[in-house]
Amino acid sequence: MKTKILLIRHAECIGNIEGRLSGRTNFKLTKNGEKQATELARSLKNKKIDIIFSSPLERAVKTAEVIAGTCNISEVNIERGLIEIDYGVCDGMRWDDIDKKYPNVRRDWKEINNYPVNIPNQEEYINVQKRMIETINKIKNNYKGKIICIVSHGIAIQSYLCHINNKEIFKAKEIPQLKNADFIEFYI
Repeated sequence: MKTKILLIRHAECIGNIEGRLSGRTNFKLTKNGEKQATELARSLKNKKIDIIFSSPLERAVKTAEVIAGTCNISEVNIERGLIEIDYGVCDGMRWDDIDKKYPNVRRDWKEINNYPVNIPNQEEYINVQKRMIETINKIKNNYKGKIICIVSHGIAIQSYLCHINNKEIFKAKEIPQLKNADFIEFYI
């Protein structure tokens, strides 16, 4: 029996609109993000979701809570393995400040590799992928045959999508990131 996964990126948060590197920094949803979460929840209402898991970061939890409320799910299960990448010393910083202090980061990431590189104390991208695979496999094994909603983050999801699309992690740029409050559904 196959398990259906709805893998969702959280709604828009303060870090997204302020041009910040929104890793582990705990940003709140914007007013637009709250609206996005509500619209997303309405679009998921007929999906017959059995259970919801979320990263522990507020932007993901709030998105998941709106979905749970609309879809009559009694609780949101917090799963640490779904958390976003830790951007090390740049986590929460504005891109303008990153460009001044670490001038090669944007070039290396955005122009060359399309995934985070060369940030001091940053979590390695391959480790993000490993924990996402492990976490989603654990959830799948515990809820076989169910429809599972998982709310996570852009880089974390992109790393997992590399895995299910059989792409090497260094080819992450070939897998577009989900937009805020967007989702992909698949069976595993």
